[in-house]
Amino acid sequence: MSGVGIGLGVRQRGLFTPRLLFARGEAGAWYDPSDIGSMFQDSAGTIAAAVDSPVGRINDKSGRGNHAVQATAAARPMLRIDGGGRPYLEFDGVDDCLRKAFAIAQPWDRISAVRQISWSTNRRLFSGAAATSGDLRQSGVSPQLLMTSGGVGMSVGSLATGVNGILTERHSGATSRIAVNNEAYVTGEGGSTAVDGISIAEIGTTAGLIRASNIRLYGVCMIGRALTDGETLRMRRFLAMKAGVVL
Repeated sequence: MSGVGIGLGVRQRGLFTPRLLFARGEAGAWYDPSDIGSMFQDSAGTIAAAVDSPVGRINDKSGRGNHAVQATAAARPMLRIDGGGRPYLEFDGVDDCLRKAFAIAQPWDRISAVRQISWSTNRRLFSGAAATSGDLRQSGVSPQLLMTSGGVGMSVGSLATGVNGILTERHSGATSRIAVNNEAYVTGEGGSTAVDGISIAEIGTTAGLIRASNIRLYGVCMIGRALTDGETLRMRRFLAMKAGVVL
């Protein structure tokens, strides 16, 4: 009987929530800008979020408590609504960033729904909280993206600027991989440096350099294990609905 219940849960997509992926206590975080109640204008979480106002905190909905914050008022992204009525966070490409430190070991997966508003080499869509491992950055020729955890990294060049897309990353040393939407994975040696959390739209440590990216974020889930193919598909579909992406 229990096996039947599990099968039904897998097939009924309406029952899926990314929090289910963390049922065994995995490290990571899930940030969901479509849930306006999970965001606040201040980093302390005392002022409710409002459309066209800055966001200083987005709560982690994974159950791990890894809420991402920005203490500097001028460096907070804006909460916006797109033409389809879908909420997103807009990062200005100057200094906007939300950040949270937490320990996570390879292999780990990150699936996100983003739009590159503009492109400039070495700007980070994601990075570690204090280190540069766990990078997803603009690199090479526009609109190319490169994923790395201290290695050479893998590039994928099919997410044009001005277009919403779903990005699937696996950081796992020599078996690392990245894909856009439901396209084939690009695989290779991505590096095995441990990641120490997440910085959204900025490098973990700027060292005096601007590495912020100008993006929209519709959602991101980062988890400390390799997802199954079925879990990956359901996570992609979940985020595609949030961003209006047709897979």
